[in-house]
Amino acid sequence: MANAKITNKIEIRSGSLKNAEELKAIFVKADKARTDASCPIPQLDQDLKKRNSWVKMAVIDGKIVGFISGEPTVIDNKPVEGIEHIKSVAVDPDYWGQGIGRLLLDKTLESLKQKGKKGAELWTHETNERAQKLYEGRGFKKTGEKKSSERTGEPIIHYSLDF
Repeated sequence: MANAKITNKIEIRSGSLKNAEELKAIFVKADKARTDASCPIPQLDQDLKKRNSWVKMAVIDGKIVGFISGEPTVIDNKPVEGIEHIKSVAVDPDYWGQGIGRLLLDKTLESLKQKGKKGAELWTHETNERAQKLYEGRGFKKTGEKKSSERTGEPIIHYSLDF
């Protein structure tokens, strides 16, 4: 019941470059809680300057508690028609387990479908079981692709979802 209570209080808003510092703070806090280590800060402000990038934020009583960001998928400098790349999903650890990540992902996937997109793809850390459970619960499938994170050097794995 706690999940229903808090998710009823959440407002999903579009974010922008003006929110970059708050979003980075949430990302860093979540990354530290996940790895218990200091990781490089993501370049969210640079990402949000891109023309086709987007961000949706979960807001409770005026406070940003999580976000999801993305942009069209590009492989070898060529856009992949109709596929969106989900770059980041982060929730303030104080709000973990309350359905915020699920709500952000569901609203995003719904929006992408309404825009006529054909699917979505993302990379996540091989050790991030919490994220993998979220993505797999929403129908994402592992593609078998694996590489090292440019930001942390950790192994990351690829997921995709066709609509």
